Amino acid sequence: MLDLPLSDDAWARISHLFEPVPNKRFGRPARPPREIINAILWILTRGEKWHRLPATFPPSQTCYIKWLQWRRSGLMSAILDALELAECAAASSDAMATTATTEEPETREGQEAAQPEESQTEA
Repeated sequence: MLDLPLSDDAWARISHLFEPVPNKRFGRPARPPREIINAILWILTRGEKWHRLPATFPPSQTCYIKWLQWRRSGLMSAILDALELAECAAASSDAMATTATTEEPETREGQEAAQPEESQTEA
């Protein structure tokens, strides 16, 4: 099992996968990738939902967006392989499949079928 936050040794195995973040003159400073990786691994190893991410991590929206970007580019697979977390790779695939599907709201037809129709009378 993986210890979180990542140890210096574990970070050294994956740090080369991240490009150095250029200093921006405007806007919010970028979050360090190590913090985001810790949050993503917390979600994947515990099977929790993104909105349950503890406040000790970066905002859940930031982590989720980075997870999507890194997963689509193949970076998450490289990270999980480097950390030897094959079971998390499967969880990451399952999590992507469940986030892609959404629950459909109740349909209008179902609501209309439950209501009795009013009879129309001619005058």
